[in-house]
This record gives sequence, C-alpha cells and structure tokens, in this order.
Amino acid sequence: MELRVVEKGEHFSIYAVVKETGKCEVLDFLQAQEKDNYDNCITFLRLTERMVNVGKIQNKEQFRKVEGTKFFEFKPGNIRVLCFFDAGRIIICTHGFIKKRQKTPRKEIKKAEQIRDEYFLAKRNDKLTF
Repeated sequence: MELRVVEKGEHFSIYAVVKETGKCEVLDFLQAQEKDNYDNCITFLRLTERMVNVGKIQNKEQFRKVEGTKFFEFKPGNIRVLCFFDAGRIIICTHGFIKKRQKTPRKEIKKAEQIRDEYFLAKRNDKLTF
C-alpha cells in the first residue's frame, strides 16, 4: 500500500491512502470537488495545515470524532474526509464524501474500516511505501 503526503508539520504528518490501482480516493475526491466546492477544498487544506503545525483543531464544526468509531472527520462545509490516527503522530485519510445527512452514513464508516484494516495489514507485512 502506498501513502501520499497531504501535509507534514511539526506536530503531525497527514497521508492519503493510494490503492494498488494507483487511485488516491481522497485527492481524487477533492480534485473532483474543486470546481463546485472550491472554498471547501481550500478550507480542508487549511485544516490539515493547522492540524500538522498547531497539533489540534478545536472547532468541532471542522474536525471531530465520529461517534462510536475509531475515526475522525475533517468537516469543511459539506465535504467530509474520514481519517484515523496511527503511532508516530501520523494521520491517515481514508476517503472523502459529500455530507447529505446529519449522521455519517454507515457505508462510509464501513469503507473507512476496510481501508484502515488494509493499512494495518500492509504495515504489519512491511508493505507500506511513502
């Protein structure tokens, strides 16, 4: 499994998962949103920059734990990017989606769980590339 750098800083490094097909769901999603959701894409980048350089985002309207899961979500406007923390002050972004409801859809959580499982399997087998 390959990881692509989203942002690196003093407090954290944020990576996006690249599938074996070469597809990076987070970055592809943001690129697809750029035309209609440009301001929210820029806000996402500002949030990641704040996280890596300051170490936290206090505004729960912009970053919060997804209730009942091990995941967090960056929340710029109607964009959601799910992520999880790993040792060494690493944040792994799994994928992004457009918010349509109050609660994070179960199918999006399941997708993040699958990517997280693949990540830890690749890590255990020394198959992570940065």
